[in-house]
Amino acid sequence: MLATTGLALFSVFICWSVSSPLGSAPDDAFHAAQIWCSQGMESEHCKIISVNGDRFTVEVPKISPDCFWNPRLSNASCVNESANQLPQQVSFGETDYPGGMYKVLSLFVSSNPVNSLLQMRVFNGLLATIIAIAILVLADSKKRLAFTATWISVLNPHGFFFLSSINPTGWSFLSVSTNWLFLLMLLENNWSDRAQKNRGILVSFFYLITLLIGLSSRWDTWVFLFATSVVSVIIANIQRQWFRLSHLAIGGVFLCGLALLISQFNPKMGYFLAFDPLQNQAGMGFGQYLVYIGVHLLEFPVGVFGSDWGWGGLGGLYPSTPPVVGIVGLSVAAAIVIFATRKIDKFQMFSSLLLVGLIFGSTFQQQNVGRFFVGDMVAPRYLMGLVAVLVAVLVLTSRSDEQFYDVKHFRIGALVALTITHSIALYSNMDRFISFGLGSTGYFKGLSQVGGWWWDTSISPYFVWALGSISFSLFMFAIWQFCRLEIDNKGSKF
Repeated sequence: MLATTGLALFSVFICWSVSSPLGSAPDDAFHAAQIWCSQGMESEHCKIISVNGDRFTVEVPKISPDCFWNPRLSNASCVNESANQLPQQVSFGETDYPGGMYKVLSLFVSSNPVNSLLQMRVFNGLLATIIAIAILVLADSKKRLAFTATWISVLNPHGFFFLSSINPTGWSFLSVSTNWLFLLMLLENNWSDRAQKNRGILVSFFYLITLLIGLSSRWDTWVFLFATSVVSVIIANIQRQWFRLSHLAIGGVFLCGLALLISQFNPKMGYFLAFDPLQNQAGMGFGQYLVYIGVHLLEFPVGVFGSDWGWGGLGGLYPSTPPVVGIVGLSVAAAIVIFATRKIDKFQMFSSLLLVGLIFGSTFQQQNVGRFFVGDMVAPRYLMGLVAVLVAVLVLTSRSDEQFYDVKHFRIGALVALTITHSIALYSNMDRFISFGLGSTGYFKGLSQVGGWWWDTSISPYFVWALGSISFSLFMFAIWQFCRLEIDNKGSKF
């Protein structure tokens, strides 16, 4: 059953990998430039156009931004236009993002941009599959179920889309949503016998891997990983009793004070921690501005699950999916939270409030320092990993005897609904990259229709859609069968 789970999940990632071209994810040209030039500016794959201080303008493979950047524009028929057949020039700075992810993916760069892109995406999907299977193997029953119950609700559709892309958001989500669990397992490992020592070595390996993945993705992921690590210590402390909760709170206040002190001497940190909402008011008073921010913060979580309901578009959502996808994902996650918090205690409240504060604080601060309103600048994808951790932590620290997925009809209903909405999300993402003719998006053309892909293949696009839908259904069935089987064998109750 474990092998079935892994193969089905990897098959889903492969289908998402081929579902959209280079240029379909946000800032693809920028990240492609970083990847193609990460082996050095003298690399044969990096063509420098100009240099201005620490900024470089380079040429990257065909991106076709006018076709794919905006989900509401025309479908892939416009790739035939001459403007979309030419390479694109992109400017970037070497320190805009950490360079680790770019250097790893650059190993797949070749003279064929399409093949290079597909290899990068498949590699990212394989990496995510291996890490997910490692959690299922190494975690105990409750951690495994907490991870599964929450990861799958957040994964669709943005998780699949970004993990199967060259955008650092994919690595950030993978790291933030898994690293804290490996740290928690490491803290709880007793190292008492050979089996425990071997398990501890494996856990340590995956902890370091997921940590490096996060540190190599985005700068804000560093802050997120620190916060989730603190949460892991809090959860481990419930059983180990290393510190009193009051001591942890005092330590948190001390760390915040230390960060504020350092920010006075560190320009980058000072810029990030600056609080000056008046700079954004654009004619609004201070109170009016804070109310405006509060309204957008409340609608922000919807975007994490795939619905573009924000007044300002919430920074742009990818992929473009029907609202039902986000509604189902958010509903499942909300139901999990309700079940998990029926007997809330101080440890559950303290750890979850830390994450909630970080989620909304990061959202507010990213638009504050950028002098934009929430909805104009901040994209929900940045915080997908934190949302997954928040829901998982609530389940893991719950004192309730019965959780959402313990109730059979809730479990079956949620799995069926998530399976259907995954199929809808994959279809809607693929449909606009198939060039049957301009304006032909939005209706089904038949499984036998060959059509025009953005890559050279005779495989029907709808065969890939059907395979991805079936694979996801098999993955959902297999992962829950494995989790329930493990619980029955160990005689434990979730």
